[in-house]
Amino acid sequence: MMGQGRMRSLNNQKRDFKQATKALFMKYTVIPVFFLFFVFFSFTYIFIYFKTINDTEETADNILRQVNDIYDSYRNEILELADSTKVKDFLKNNQNSNLVFEEFYNFNNKQKVKSVFTLVNENGKVLLSTNRNQIQNDYHFTRFINYIKKNPDKIAMDVMESQVSRGEMTTLSLGKSIVENKNVIGGIVLQLYENDILNILFSENIDIAIVTDKFDNIIATTNDLAKGIMNKFRLEYVGRSKVKINEETFYFSQRDSYDGQFKIYTLKSAKNNSMSLIYFGFSLLTGTILYFLVRILAEKMASKNAQSINKLVTAVQQLQRGNLDAYVDFKDDGDFTENEFVYLYKQYNDMVNSLDQLMKRNAELARIRRISEIKLLKSQFNPHFLFNVLETLRYTMLVDTKKAEQIIMTLSKLLRYSYDATGEEIPLENDLEYTIDYLQLHKLRFQDRLNYEIHIPEKAKEAYVPKLILQPIVENSLKYGYKKKMKMKIFIKGRIDGNILILSVYDDGSGIEPEKLQELQELLSKEENATEQIGLYNANRRLKILYGDDFGITISSTVNEGTEVELKMPYKTSHYE
Repeated sequence: MMGQGRMRSLNNQKRDFKQATKALFMKYTVIPVFFLFFVFFSFTYIFIYFKTINDTEETADNILRQVNDIYDSYRNEILELADSTKVKDFLKNNQNSNLVFEEFYNFNNKQKVKSVFTLVNENGKVLLSTNRNQIQNDYHFTRFINYIKKNPDKIAMDVMESQVSRGEMTTLSLGKSIVENKNVIGGIVLQLYENDILNILFSENIDIAIVTDKFDNIIATTNDLAKGIMNKFRLEYVGRSKVKINEETFYFSQRDSYDGQFKIYTLKSAKNNSMSLIYFGFSLLTGTILYFLVRILAEKMASKNAQSINKLVTAVQQLQRGNLDAYVDFKDDGDFTENEFVYLYKQYNDMVNSLDQLMKRNAELARIRRISEIKLLKSQFNPHFLFNVLETLRYTMLVDTKKAEQIIMTLSKLLRYSYDATGEEIPLENDLEYTIDYLQLHKLRFQDRLNYEIHIPEKAKEAYVPKLILQPIVENSLKYGYKKKMKMKIFIKGRIDGNILILSVYDDGSGIEPEKLQELQELLSKEENATEQIGLYNANRRLKILYGDDFGITISSTVNEGTEVELKMPYKTSHYE
């Protein structure tokens, strides 16, 4: 079967010398190049991917650090202004406004992000402002002032756009009530310029950067594509670290400020990775064209070296089909005289001759080995029961000489039968007679403590079975049955199931302990036996050697209930089946 499998594989693949030469050329030229090409572009794509992710993360961290610094500066400043004596004196006396402006400008001029300063009284009326176009009745501004008054202990923050005098916009407002003696006497509002925040965002090497508050209201963004309804930033997630804005895919990173007031989003277009894929595809197409050109060249090169080997390959294929007469005829090949192929042809023909002789010798050796192993296994049965019988005979001779004589006669009959070399297989009926003599021999020893019954159909008795096949099974019952019981009964049964003969030996004795039973079952599955348990093992081994692995012995046992051994073998009524 294995030879036929190899033959079919060879025929299907048609691996002749020309193909092998061509494959060798492809293996050591094109395949390594394509492999390096694949590794290079895979590495490039992965490198671009991770660099893109790393760029978005580093940029987000850098922007967040600056935003945190700005927010901390303004938060500290608004607390100082709200507690400033100059500010409070102005609210009370409406004098020395220059001192208030001086204090604000000392702070504002040092900031990266500048702001508009507004001071209101307890009624929300604007008293001072650096924004000349400050609208007193602006709805959002008024709402923000009212919120400050209602929450005097908090620093309020709101995202709202306001036009300033020089045509610029403020986008983020911070406010705080001015409290004296637990009474609100006014309020301060600092409104940060949008352009100054954008300058920070545009200084980063990123496609889109967005700063929002904790509710995703956009404070500043480098691209208006990010702006949604009501100035909200909304993400459409399309994969891990990927979002889509207006049908364009971006890699993104998000960072939150330490107090949760701000969110930073950085986005980088995925087009760079897409371009690398396009470049990869173009290079792959070029490589494929190159591959076919090299393949054609390899075909032409291999064809020049293929003709001389075809005849030898054909002979090998015939040999794989089992044709031991598949010699190479090279007498008419004058062109090959005195070259390497003539040497190969001669060596091949010599090998075929040697192979034919070797197979014949191996078959004969296997037959001799099989016969020798069976004889060895069968011979191992005798010492076990012979020892038991001699022990019984030794005690019986002292108390009952007639019974001892009967034991000797029966033993003599058994020994003649076991050493009779008439054949390996005998009719079951003959082997049953031997088994009955064997049981009778032990019956003389155990008296009423041992009983047996045999129920085998006449048709089953015609079957040919291995000689002495039942004796070791009965011996096993006697070995384990009396360990915990004084009496025991053995049942020998048989049946025919299709083309299978099944014999069973059951006893109602002590049974076998689970650990010992498992040991016996494992022993039966092995091809070699290093233990002293040879009876059951040898019977099982003989069945497998004679008939194959589908046949043999199975054993089952229950403690204090008994043991059953089942023998399975082909049903045959002659030696020749």
